Amino acid sequence: MDFNTVRLWRDAFASIQEDPEASRARSRLREAFMALRERAKSLAAEIPRDMPDFTVHDISHLDALWEMADLIAGPQVSLTPPEAFLLGGGILLHDLGMSLAAYPGGSDELKRSEVWLDAVARLLRRELGRWPTAREIQNPPAAQASEATREALRLMHAEQAARLGEVSWMSASGTQYHLIDDPDLRGELGALLGSIAQSHHWPAARLKEEFSETIGAPGWCPRAWTMDPLKVACLLRLADASHLDSRRAPGFLQTLRRLRDVSEAHWTFQKKLLKPRLESERLVFSSSTRFSEAEAPAWWLCSDALHMVDRELRQVDALLTETGRTRLAARGVAGIENPQRLVELIRTEGWVPIDTRVRIQDVPSIVERFGGRQLYGDAPDVPLRELLQNACDAVRARRLLEERANDWGDVTVRLGRDEEGEWIEVEDTGLGMSQALLTGSLLDFGTSYWGSELAREECPGLWSRGFQPTGRYGIGFFSVFMWGNHVRVSTRRSEDSLQATRVLEFRQGVGSPPILRVARTGERLVDVGTRIRVWPQESLHERDNLLYPDKPLDHGPYTLCEYLTRSYPALDVNLYAEELPQAKKLVRRASEWMHKDGLALLKELGSIQYGDHFDSDAMEKMGRNLRLMKNPMGEVVGRACIDVQRRFNSTNLDVMLGILATGGKLTGYAKSMAGILTASPLTMARHSTCPDVDTATLAQWASEQAILWQREPISDEDKHWVAERVVRYGGDVGALPVALSARGWLTREAIATSQWPEPVILLDPVSIHAPRGYSTEFGYGVLEMHRNSDLNIIHPAILLVRFVDPVATDTWWSTWLESAAEAEASALAQGQTVFTQNRTLAASVVDALARAWSISSEDVVLSEILMQEVEELKGVLESAKGEALTVGGRGAFCLRVSRRSAAT
Repeated sequence: MDFNTVRLWRDAFASIQEDPEASRARSRLREAFMALRERAKSLAAEIPRDMPDFTVHDISHLDALWEMADLIAGPQVSLTPPEAFLLGGGILLHDLGMSLAAYPGGSDELKRSEVWLDAVARLLRRELGRWPTAREIQNPPAAQASEATREALRLMHAEQAARLGEVSWMSASGTQYHLIDDPDLRGELGALLGSIAQSHHWPAARLKEEFSETIGAPGWCPRAWTMDPLKVACLLRLADASHLDSRRAPGFLQTLRRLRDVSEAHWTFQKKLLKPRLESERLVFSSSTRFSEAEAPAWWLCSDALHMVDRELRQVDALLTETGRTRLAARGVAGIENPQRLVELIRTEGWVPIDTRVRIQDVPSIVERFGGRQLYGDAPDVPLRELLQNACDAVRARRLLEERANDWGDVTVRLGRDEEGEWIEVEDTGLGMSQALLTGSLLDFGTSYWGSELAREECPGLWSRGFQPTGRYGIGFFSVFMWGNHVRVSTRRSEDSLQATRVLEFRQGVGSPPILRVARTGERLVDVGTRIRVWPQESLHERDNLLYPDKPLDHGPYTLCEYLTRSYPALDVNLYAEELPQAKKLVRRASEWMHKDGLALLKELGSIQYGDHFDSDAMEKMGRNLRLMKNPMGEVVGRACIDVQRRFNSTNLDVMLGILATGGKLTGYAKSMAGILTASPLTMARHSTCPDVDTATLAQWASEQAILWQREPISDEDKHWVAERVVRYGGDVGALPVALSARGWLTREAIATSQWPEPVILLDPVSIHAPRGYSTEFGYGVLEMHRNSDLNIIHPAILLVRFVDPVATDTWWSTWLESAAEAEASALAQGQTVFTQNRTLAASVVDALARAWSISSEDVVLSEILMQEVEELKGVLESAKGEALTVGGRGAFCLRVSRRSAAT
């Protein structure tokens, strides 16, 4: 059917006997539309180049929408000529934004948009398994860049449609082109036409807000030719939604395009659908051929599409009824009540569609089970951790969007009491929540707002600025119900007035629906942000609750300020504590751990656990040697030094000055480091974390530590302690001593430039029992002999060097190694260089011996000295004084080192 034979077209544009003024106006509108159609036809033909997986969007689709609009409207609805021009123009423009040709600046214009950059960020997050940095977003791989272009065109096409009524293109010769050639008509109706074209992507409720009133006719038209934009917009959205028949998916074209899975299913079901008909106020869709078992996914996609059309028809009918307008003839879709009814129209072959998709009937029960103790255990601090995490994310987001300083933004934890009892609340100066977020993503268990389409719409440019939220899973908010059932959320966005503060209040937990209301006078937020208050069922000051400390510091409850100081050493927002009626106190300045005086920071970290039980001289040296760790993207992932105070600690306490912090919260310890490492959770419950530092960054930091500690006035034995850790972290030990010999402590270079007999025996000191009278503290019994100058007890062919991993007992280290091994395997697969897996001093000594013998490491022969060879070994160990070292433990800690040519 030609579009100009459709009743809606004929009634509006066909020539009739009328006065000359009306005839001229009608002809002007008709000719302007036909000229617009010719240029829109050219743009529509470009869509398949940029969106090859999409069903047909060419002029045949656009013309067919006239027929669909006429079917849906019915004979009781008519259009004035200006309304017909708006409908026809809206039909022509609504999808043209799916082509790069619709952007006068081409791909460069698109790539400058926040939507394109956000699309890149989201695609990279899926590829990398983490939120990408701003640098990665600005330079994406070609595959992600192309996919981002397609996604941006899809997301922006409605927004671009709003501009097409007025935008212009410039040719190389300087000729300017518009879709609407008539400049006066473009000035009068171009913007309105663009809004109607855009409106097909709006929620139906927005139509009433934007197009509330009928407006008058253009000045050169008869007065009676009024325009109702709401009616026109409704016809456009319904015609577009319901055009699903085979004209949009020709089978031969489907074969040529080699489509991907989801697109293939779209094409498959649409090529089978016949034109719908209208029966009893319902659109009736039917299929030309049956859906085979292999085409079952396409059948279900068809079902979903028809349900969407039905929703649109019902929403528009309600809207027109509510506003007193004439209702349309089509008000729903036939057969969608259940699959058994629909299969009578959309037929199958060899299988029966039964809706067995997973459903959650008891949502409150699921939330209670997996948003509380069943997931997190009985840890009393989980609700506060999750509230602070969400608050900090909101502050970071606002900081980025409003281009504020890196240390801007406050979070306040407040304790108080009212007639209901004790309460605790967390307030932030973040973005605040819209009503859509407050009643949508916040309550959608398991859906994170930050990765949602709503976040893209409300916070354009956030992802492309490198935003990396701590919250990932969309379940953290529900942990507050571990404390109590009464929860109040007050929030205000920057565009809201003080009086527009919204409150979402739960009175009986998740077991009953919350109440959304406007904030009362005392609940209004003076500043933009969010405040969440909980009334705990048990006092937070009682044993096993939030403010009661862990052993061994069992001295009664903490103050709120003490608890926050202890638990949140590395936040990047300003953290305040307020215990009413006392004044608010600053607990942490944003990111102060990165630049605070080193000694002060370490003393604070030590006092968190054990007060002042540490060696002050060692602490002062470590404070000088704290250094930032920055990953290849320039992000700070730690500030630390090698922990030497554990060598000098005179108490029996195993003081650990190395902190792992996730989202600013203390989540673990690193025994061989002092300072702070940022870490990421490995599970939703966050019971275990892994440091964020990568292998290259850790190695670079360790190499710098070797240089710093070489300069310190400490003994060679203590420098050897440092060297063990430097090499284990992948660093270059430089001039630090790596082994003890009869000549004293030797550096790697000293070994490489000396003469050595063959074979050389490498002994791990933990395998050796020293003669009576020598200390064995820390497994360094043999090394104690250096302090007494008894080196003559060591045979010239022996080098004492550690084989074992000095940080193997650290939980974080084994977790990090697993993560690093995966990263290294990936890097090796891509041909990148990574440091050696053998991170022990013994490996460094073997390498130095190879240099001393002027051979490659491949020509070094290593053989274990087994237990049965201990008697043979004793002859080597005996000294001229008749004293002897004896081998104890495993012979695997003894290695014979020789050249391949001299091996026996």
